[in-house]
Amino acid sequence: MQGRLCRLEPLEPARHAADLFAANSLDAEGHNWTYLPVGPFRSFEDYRGWLDTVARADDPLFHAIVDLATGRAVGVAAFMRVDRANGVIEVGNINYSPLLQRKPAATEAMFLMMCRVFDEL
Repeated sequence: MQGRLCRLEPLEPARHAADLFAANSLDAEGHNWTYLPVGPFRSFEDYRGWLDTVARADDPLFHAIVDLATGRAVGVAAFMRVDRANGVIEVGNINYSPLLQRKPAATEAMFLMMCRVFDEL
């Protein structure tokens, strides 16, 4: 999913883990993990292990949010609780690093996900 400011890619730990860990480490207090069931991660190995696990799942289906200006992954979001029979889908497990928080690219990322849901699925 490509926008003007960001791109959403299926999460690939080998490609995204280092960028995401570095970006999330800018939140020294771990506040961006407050409403998530995991984290904050203090070691890269623990974070990479979690990414390896979630990247293999079909539901939730995680995506990395890549900043087009830098080419670096700066957040994640997932399509989840997909129920095609009832026309239900949720976007969750949203974690915006400080590099994405309060930025137009954060809004665009959600817009791109909604476009995928309403226009393509």
